Amino acid sequence: MRIARDMHDEIGGKLSRISFLSDMASRGLPENSSSREQIEELPWRRATSFKSWMKSVWAVNPSNDTLESLVHYICRHAEEFFELTGMELEVETPGAFAPYQLSGGSPA
Repeated sequence: MRIARDMHDEIGGKLSRISFLSDMASRGLPENSSSREQIEELPWRRATSFKSWMKSVWAVNPSNDTLESLVHYICRHAEEFFELTGMELEVETPGAFAPYQLSGGSPA
C-alpha cells in the first residue's frame, strides 16, 4: 500500500510538472513551428504515460486483490477501449460479489 501511495505522489507530481512546463514553453513560439508542435504533443504523451502508470499503481495496491475490484477494473478498461469507437457497450455485473481474495503471486 505504501509503495502504491509513494508512486502516486512522486510520479503524479512529476507528470503534472511536465504539463505545466510544456504549457509555459509553447507560449511565444510561432503558431506553425515544429518546436511548438512537438511541445504541444507533450500533454498527450503525459496523459498516456499517466494511464499506464495508474495501471501499475492499481496492480501493486493490495486492496485491489479482490474479485470485485478486478471486475470493476476490467469494466473500466472495456469502457475506455470502446469509448471512441461509436459502439455501445453494456456491461452487466452481479449486484454483490463474494468476498473472494485474489493472489498477487505467481502460480506454483
